[in-house]
Amino acid sequence: MNRNSLLHATVLAALLLPSLAEAVTTITLQQGVSPTAAYAGTADTFVSSANSSNNFGGAGALAVSAATAVAPANTKGEFQSFIRFDLATVKTAFDAEFGAGAWTLTSAQLQLTATSPNNAIFNGSGTLTNTAGNIDVRWMANDSWVEGTGKPSPLATGGLSFASI
Repeated sequence: MNRNSLLHATVLAALLLPSLAEAVTTITLQQGVSPTAAYAGTADTFVSSANSSNNFGGAGALAVSAATAVAPANTKGEFQSFIRFDLATVKTAFDAEFGAGAWTLTSAQLQLTATSPNNAIFNGSGTLTNTAGNIDVRWMANDSWVEGTGKPSPLATGGLSFASI
């Protein structure tokens, strides 16, 4: 991941405390900024079916698109993005504030910002336009994937790839 890029996620946690009173605590996770300047717990990459052995972990962006079967004009292939957060610091903060084992996370929220691409690898270039639609978010049981260093140019093969998911 480009460490200068802004990967910003806000985790809103509703906590159930022993008194059954509900508290809402907001913790923002941002590489090198929050919860502390030392936080280095995020990883992100995207992969493309058109470049199935490559990854784009160094691109400083995420990309999603429909499969070619769903969107026939999609000539750049299907894109899938992956984001990982190390939540050990969040658990430590909640344990310190509410007591170890005395809280339950009941919900979390991820906030992402969309921008128009300025690179030919993305489907929004040329005659195709960017459109919003449903995004499917799924949990991956295996979080040991490697972010990789690939960019649209040069491509890289180290790290998570479309062929490996």
